[in-house]
Amino acid sequence: MRVVFYVEPEWAYGVIHYDLSNYLTEFGITSSVMPWSRAYTTNEIEELAPQIDCFISSTTGINTLNKEFKILPEKCIAIAHSREDLVHLRNMGVEVIARLKSFGVVSTWLREQSKILGITRIPLVASLGVNTKRFRAEPPERLETLGYAGAYKMEHNNHIKRAHLVDEVATRVKLPLKVAQLYHNSFTTMPGFYPTVDCIIVSSTWEGAGLPTLEAGSAGRLVISTPVGHWNKVSPRGAIEVPIEEREFVERSVETIQFYKNNPREFRNRCVEIRQHAIKQYDWASVIQEWVNLINNDKH
Repeated sequence: MRVVFYVEPEWAYGVIHYDLSNYLTEFGITSSVMPWSRAYTTNEIEELAPQIDCFISSTTGINTLNKEFKILPEKCIAIAHSREDLVHLRNMGVEVIARLKSFGVVSTWLREQSKILGITRIPLVASLGVNTKRFRAEPPERLETLGYAGAYKMEHNNHIKRAHLVDEVATRVKLPLKVAQLYHNSFTTMPGFYPTVDCIIVSSTWEGAGLPTLEAGSAGRLVISTPVGHWNKVSPRGAIEVPIEEREFVERSVETIQFYKNNPREFRNRCVEIRQHAIKQYDWASVIQEWVNLINNDKH
């Protein structure tokens, strides 16, 4: 089986699909990443297509493959990483959705969202994982620096990420806050970020899966998070849950940080527990079979 991931090559999409290319090899699936940020001629895609069993992309990428490069839906696997992806898919129409070789989502939450949006084809769940060895670090001894690893104060999604709430929490507890996006330019450098902070705060109203939670847990950092993304895999041992409602989120986060700031032994023990949980639950080895099933699925 030979597949191509047609995706954005950086940040979350980058680390996900380059990792997948490595792990899928063990299952007889040869894959490569084709960045959609580059321009391709019609001729080169026409030459490539006969050598590929299927193209895998988000629903936006599937639309490009169909319309610009004439790749039939039957040769495409659509994978939704967000609710917006599902909306795009619904807009492509029932006929296109039915013709897809396979259709997947990266979390059980997105599977429920697909149903709510009226998409009648039931998607397979292909959970996201991380290479836990890449992020492995010694758990910290004291809670002294807070971290934020999501998109930071971007107008188009600030109502989802709500980084301003993390700023407020940091001010209230009088601890420095390091924001990865302000000086990290690639997913390849992120394993260096987590050991420089002691706690990662996730303030999102929703996440397709939530890589910062998985990565920070793998690095043995305290994770304080709203119940979003892969929460069924995370909770309760992999993070401390705080409410989504804004005021409650701030108050509970401040309370939690103050407790662990004042109790170093409990803090260290909790970080060790989180790292142990991450190794067992988040590694690609525990979820890669779901991706194999998605790729090998053929309703025809």
